Amino acid sequence: MHVLVSWDIKAESPQWEELNEELRVCLEDYSWVKPLSTLYIVQIEDAHDLLNLKQSLTEVCRDHPNMVHFSDGPTDSGRQLRWMAPQIFVARDPQARGRSSMTKDRAEQIAAAQDLWQAYKRHKQLRE
Repeated sequence: MHVLVSWDIKAESPQWEELNEELRVCLEDYSWVKPLSTLYIVQIEDAHDLLNLKQSLTEVCRDHPNMVHFSDGPTDSGRQLRWMAPQIFVARDPQARGRSSMTKDRAEQIAAAQDLWQAYKRHKQLRE
């Protein structure tokens, strides 16, 4: 199952980067793809994972009131994104707390994610 997660940070550099990293750390227990700068498609196993993810993101927002906001929701009416190649997701790394869990060159990963996202949007338009 997949969920969309996005956030908005009302801060300037370098505080923006620090808050963004705090939020990104919340994703380290999951595989994810990042098609846009603060939009993630997160692979979760069950409702328990979703609850844990929401709780950790909410904690960051509570620690920084009026500066950090997030939104989450199902992808494509809650159906699994079967069209996404598994290798596009950043593998979760339980040892990665506090550091990046990127396993590929970041530019290649983002470019591939953007290509997949565009393909998905075209596919969805054709179905409508």
